Amino acid sequence: VIILEIDPKGNAAAAFRRGDADICLYDKILAVNNRDVEFSTFENVMDQIITSEENDVSLTLGRAPDTITVRWPNGVGVAAKPGDHFCDLAGLAKCKIPYGCTNGGCGTCEQSIVTDKGDQRYVRPCVSRVPKGLKFIDVNP
Repeated sequence: VIILEIDPKGNAAAAFRRGDADICLYDKILAVNNRDVEFSTFENVMDQIITSEENDVSLTLGRAPDTITVRWPNGVGVAAKPGDHFCDLAGLAKCKIPYGCTNGGCGTCEQSIVTDKGDQRYVRPCVSRVPKGLKFIDVNP
């Protein structure tokens, strides 16, 4: 089961914002409460989550190699590949960014990013792509 949507107002996004969880769009659910579900149907995985007798449900997640976690201000993370457009990732994360020209000329969409290496810079999501060699990028309005 691949995670295709994270509700920005839900528990996963709140845990992600707090730093309690690292869950991204396109992660694969490998286990629920340490029970293997890698090759299970969506219904089976959801049944195990819903019928769990524990207060907290533990998910073991897998992520494609060479992905970069792009963390958006709304608490949604996207497992991105180098070269992915920031504007596409913002759309997937349901993070609203204002746009004016869509060609990088006006600066309306400009966002501050901080990388896992501590670098801070500004990008224009309408034309910028995810760079290589990083583990995560935090996007700040």
